[in-house]
Amino acid sequence: MLVVLLLPEPFEALPANHPARDLQRADGVAAVDPPRMSYTTQSRLPGEFADALATLQARRLLRALDSEVGAVVLFDPRGYPLARGLLAITGCELWYAR
Repeated sequence: MLVVLLLPEPFEALPANHPARDLQRADGVAAVDPPRMSYTTQSRLPGEFADALATLQARRLLRALDSEVGAVVLFDPRGYPLARGLLAITGCELWYAR
């Protein structure tokens, strides 16, 4: 079972005290950088298009992870469409961290 951290920015750019840095060290945790098209840009797209794009991104991410996902941790609410896509495909839990 894998926990996926949907990071708000690339891992290298996170502040030293960001909770994702500690969580990423645990076994069974995968930290995922934001997609190339930023969450902000995606939030400006029409709803149906943004949902379809997020579902495609979720499928691509799941193929790359090649493990069963048990939970998705969201650090930025703008990443919710991708998290929702992962939830719809895997039926995993969604956790929100600040």
